[in-house]
Amino acid sequence: MREGRHAEAIAPLEDAVEALAGQADLRDVLARAASVLAQAKLALGDAAGARTAAHLAMRTARELGDSEGLAEIRALDEQVAAALDREKRAALARARSADLAARTTEEVEAMGASPLARADALLKHANALQTHDRPADAALSAARAVVHADAAGSVREQVLARIALAESARDRAEAALHEALAIADRADETTLIGLVARAAELAGVDLPRQYGPTMKAET
Repeated sequence: MREGRHAEAIAPLEDAVEALAGQADLRDVLARAASVLAQAKLALGDAAGARTAAHLAMRTARELGDSEGLAEIRALDEQVAAALDREKRAALARARSADLAARTTEEVEAMGASPLARADALLKHANALQTHDRPADAALSAARAVVHADAAGSVREQVLARIALAESARDRAEAALHEALAIADRADETTLIGLVARAAELAGVDLPRQYGPTMKAET
C-alpha cells in the first residue's frame, strides 16, 4: 500500500478480512484490515467495494467502542461517498448527453443559424463526446467551435472553445490555452482567465503569470 501497489494488496486483504471475520478476539485487527481494504479499493476506483469494506470496518469499530478508530473510518467513508457521487453524476451526464454524442460534427454544425449558435452547439457536442471518451471526435467539434466563435467575435465562446480543444487534443493544448488566455486578458475577463488557468493546470501547461489588468504578465 505504501508503494502504491493497491491492486496487489486487494487479494491478501480480502483473505485477511474473511479469515478474521469469525475471530472474536481479533475484532480490532478486522476493523483495521477492512479499513485498509476500503482504501485500496477506493484507490483503484472501486467505490462500491470500498463502501462495503468501510461499513464493515465502521460496524466493527463501533462494536469495540473504538471512538478514535471510528472517526478515522468515518472520514474514509466520506471520501467513498464522494467517489460514489462522482460516479453517479458521471453516469447521469453520459445518459443525458448520449443523443447529442450520437450526432456527427457536421450534423451539429448545421443546427446553428448563426456563427454564435454554431459555436455554442459545437461546444456542447465536444463536451458530450468527451463525456463518452471520444477525444478525437471532440477535438474536431472543438476546432470547428473555435472557427465559429472567432467569426462571431464572442469572447466567452472563443475562450471556452479553445479550452475544449485543449482538453480533447493534448498536442494542441499549449497553443490553444495561450490563445485563450490572450483573448480573455484583452477583454479583461477575470472569470475566463481563471478558467484558462485551471485548464492549464490540469493539462500541465505553463502560462504567463497574471498580476492584474493594469500590470504586464511575467513571461
